[in-house]
Amino acid sequence: MRTAWITYQDYLESPDEAARLAVDRVLDAARRSHAEPGVVATDLDPLRLGPPALAAFAKTYPRSTPSGRSLPSGPRPVLTWAPSYQTVTIAAEAAGGSLLVAVEGAAPPLIGWAMHTQAVNLVTAQVTADTRSPALLADLERLKWVGHHGWTDEVGKAEATALLQSLADRGELDRDLVLGTLLAMGVGHRNLARLDALVGTALTAGR
Repeated sequence: MRTAWITYQDYLESPDEAARLAVDRVLDAARRSHAEPGVVATDLDPLRLGPPALAAFAKTYPRSTPSGRSLPSGPRPVLTWAPSYQTVTIAAEAAGGSLLVAVEGAAPPLIGWAMHTQAVNLVTAQVTADTRSPALLADLERLKWVGHHGWTDEVGKAEATALLQSLADRGELDRDLVLGTLLAMGVGHRNLARLDALVGTALTAGR
């Protein structure tokens, strides 16, 4: 799946331009693939009340929220606006092998997701720089593996805690990078919430 994004900071600097860039990229992909695009948001209010380009796009094409309707089946270019982790997952599933464009909201940060999926920054037209070390990536892969039960079992929690503490000890425990990377690896939002608690514990212990 191809990905692109606009950071929250870039959105704040020019909401109308951010919406235009995101919508234009999705519409261009839709024309090229002859597929109807769609939009996924955490709730419908931003789609109705947001920048004009977003509101017009959402009024024209299928919309979806975690608590509402789903997009029609089949791969399609998808725009996800100020998404939660759950919303990103829904949007990625709807996009299939097509394009997913995310416009970051105030939370959660998507930098780890953008690095892992090699998302193009639509403002700079550059692939997001990946600052994660090979050692960090290897540990994150291991972290995902020990969380195959969602970090609910004692063994998985203990191994995850040890991994996270090791990252903290060497100064590589960045909450946004960890959670965003695991999101891009396919970890669901409920399991990410449990992992977030473990990250918080490791960060507190490392102070």
